[in-house]
Amino acid sequence: MEKIFDIPNETLSNQPTDEEIRFITAYLEKQFSEIENIDLTTKTNEERKSLFATISSIKNAIADLLSPDGGNYHKLLKELNIKLNFENRLSNIIGMLSKYISLENKYQTGNVTSLINVVHNPSYGYKTFELNDYLNKLILLQPLTDEEVELLSKNNKEQIKPLKHLSDYLNHLVIKYTEGQTNAGSKLESSPIVFFLRDTLLLYLGARRLQAKGASLDARAILINRRLIHSFISSEGINSIYKKSYNLIFQLLSVYQGKFSKEFIEKYKQMFKSSVTQPEIQLLHFISEYMNEVLGDKNNFVGVDTAAHGTMPLLTHVATDRLNSLEMYTSTPWLYEFYSLNIFVSNFPNMRTLESLVSQEELFQFSYISEGKIYVTETCDPVVISKAKLEIGIFLNIIDKNISLTI
Repeated sequence: MEKIFDIPNETLSNQPTDEEIRFITAYLEKQFSEIENIDLTTKTNEERKSLFATISSIKNAIADLLSPDGGNYHKLLKELNIKLNFENRLSNIIGMLSKYISLENKYQTGNVTSLINVVHNPSYGYKTFELNDYLNKLILLQPLTDEEVELLSKNNKEQIKPLKHLSDYLNHLVIKYTEGQTNAGSKLESSPIVFFLRDTLLLYLGARRLQAKGASLDARAILINRRLIHSFISSEGINSIYKKSYNLIFQLLSVYQGKFSKEFIEKYKQMFKSSVTQPEIQLLHFISEYMNEVLGDKNNFVGVDTAAHGTMPLLTHVATDRLNSLEMYTSTPWLYEFYSLNIFVSNFPNMRTLESLVSQEELFQFSYISEGKIYVTETCDPVVISKAKLEIGIFLNIIDKNISLTI
């Protein structure tokens, strides 16, 4: 069998549910069968690139699920190979498409985990901040000059690409949710836009900069992630609350027909609350009180995430009725259709390049909760701090140049 994915330690594997395996298998079989029966000689170059992007998205989404950050779902790969001959067929399709794709496009099928090239060194220690104080500190950072960005761009073009992707996404949100634009007069217009950290840190900082310059935005940020969820579990083992939140998506999709909607959300909430543990009750109460503090007298908010499965926004839906709308950069390929009304782009091959930016992956992390407030630790590693500040400075420069004129 052709081996595409490297699994260094299979003993760390998490077990996917039968519903998840069936859902992903059905999607992959449909995609593979369609592509395998296409006569590529009759397709235009753009059509072939689109097919290549689809396959690249599939490959990198599976690679992400196999990674420690993605959940170590090694048994999913085993099941896909049994049911689909997955790796062999994927390899054959990549080889078939590669004959028609120029070299500059082939980077899309690279190993996405190798893109994380800066990891903080724990030996430098950490500084602890209350989350709001920390975000206020980051908001003070200034954009780099055009000359500085141009100098950095000469040797770092690939690293700047994800920042431009995020800039395009923020521009989309600004157009959609500011006064005088597409949604003028709608109820969403006055709703705060709440960014789910950490993967949206740059988007939040960009939105706050635009807000300070006069944009009709009300940008806020919350930190609800796996580390925070796990802090409500006494054991050091598997993050059972996150696993339940994730698995419920596929359990419900096994019987639900349609797109992401209020109907789906209500069914998801019912399933989650049908059997809750004490840690889950405590977590949901915390999220509810947390959102009350963040929102104040605002009744509803728009949630923004880069997302893959939408797990954190869905968990927030369970805890509060105030999440009125959801915006996601993209999703895993098998959920494109389901989230099609909520995602900015589909067939995005390099989701991990957005989520593994140093400023969002290595600079800071959840530490603990005390008296209802969230505390984070920032690494003192000088390399990470320097790299993160460069990312933020470049991103704010891009925002100033590309979005300010739309306000």
